[in-house]
Amino acid sequence: MWLSGRMKAGEFVGYVVAQLIGAAIGAGFLYWFVNMAPDFAFGGTTAAYGSHGACQLATNVIQPGANAGMALLAECLLTFFFVLVVLGATDEKLGFGKFAGLAIGLALGLVNIVGIPVDNCSVNPARSFGPALWDSAAWPDFWIMVVGPVVGAIIAVICWKVVANYRNNNAIEG
Repeated sequence: MWLSGRMKAGEFVGYVVAQLIGAAIGAGFLYWFVNMAPDFAFGGTTAAYGSHGACQLATNVIQPGANAGMALLAECLLTFFFVLVVLGATDEKLGFGKFAGLAIGLALGLVNIVGIPVDNCSVNPARSFGPALWDSAAWPDFWIMVVGPVVGAIIAVICWKVVANYRNNNAIEG
């Protein structure tokens, strides 16, 4: 949101810090929950990493059969798509108004359907940071969960600015 000009730098820093704190607290509760019954296989788990199932903690790790290149490309492309939808849905002139949340939620659902089999789908470094605090097995892949979403978001903002500039220069009417 900062790169798109919709948020000031100070607000962005506060937003990032709040997301990191929220992710750490949320993952802490999940860690507590999972460790109430360590032998129970909570739904949707794949391979176990470290002393417990990393996937049970919603940890972003490369899934069996995938590799770092696939995960990096997936994070970049999926974040690009998701951020582009967010920017479009919340646009003051052409956005979806009251239905922006629906468009964003559907986009996030689609992103997760594609990304979960690859690396449990991050598209937000804070989303990966929280669980990684509680499961050290996630740190080797954490760089992917930062680089991919950052690159994807930057490309999405650039594309959105091109679209907005075109729209403004050509007076597109709805």
